[in-house]
Amino acid sequence: MIKAVSFDFWFTIASIDKNMDNKINEIRKRRLITLFERYRIPIKSEEIIPRLLKAKNHIRRMKKEKGDVDFSNRHIGVPIIFEYMVPEIQVYLSRVKPPLKVKLLDEFSDILSNALISCHPPLTPDVDKAIEYAKLKGFKVGIVSNTGLTGGKSLRKVIDQYKILHFFDETAFSDEVGLQKPNPKIFENLASKLKIDVSEILHVGDTIFADIVGARNAGLHEGILYLGVFDDNYQERKLEEDFLEFKPRYVIDDYRDFPETLNAIVHGKTSYLKIHNKKIRNRLQLE
Repeated sequence: MIKAVSFDFWFTIASIDKNMDNKINEIRKRRLITLFERYRIPIKSEEIIPRLLKAKNHIRRMKKEKGDVDFSNRHIGVPIIFEYMVPEIQVYLSRVKPPLKVKLLDEFSDILSNALISCHPPLTPDVDKAIEYAKLKGFKVGIVSNTGLTGGKSLRKVIDQYKILHFFDETAFSDEVGLQKPNPKIFENLASKLKIDVSEILHVGDTIFADIVGARNAGLHEGILYLGVFDDNYQERKLEEDFLEFKPRYVIDDYRDFPETLNAIVHGKTSYLKIHNKKIRNRLQLE
């Protein structure tokens, strides 16, 4: 019996493209320039974004190598990003007392994380109505999401700006849990907070492996794959291969179909695919 519906954040609740990503990085750059000047850290302003992007790629590689450990965590990933981005910092840090080092890293972390609050991405079309529908139907509602440079604390503020935070009973963000999807424990973390069994959660997300397979491995009810935000040039995904291998049973690309899909699942329908985008249908060989 389904008692709760959980949602991923990126490309499920909110959408971001390269232009938005560039704007957010520019905000980070301006704030980092001020930070580095205040601490007299020698780094040229034009080097900040390239170094930040290299640091992000370094973290991505570490995630792949280490599996489900979340390296965006404030206490694990931020020092790695900082030292990778500013290798000269070792000389500086060797001269300062530990409290100042902690203060510097905290300020650095806040700059990376809080930029999204000043320039938040748009809500995915009609996701607010889908979330509200689940709530009105009596389901508990939560979030299970991996985070990047923007941590869970900042994401809650962004969600509050969307005026939908009050719909969510609990959240499980990877930087706070310390593990990322598809690790079962991040789903178990939400179930524990909701005080229900993990099998009573239905998860909605945009990636087959992290969201659908991750939920299966954790023992959740078969989830809903959402493909409404789909950009070949921005999102890296092996859609066709994963679709054939893992065969997600419930797929939509428009949240206006969410109520019908949820009702079909509740009433025992074993599959439900409603994909309007012809490009996606062609890629998945559905017609």
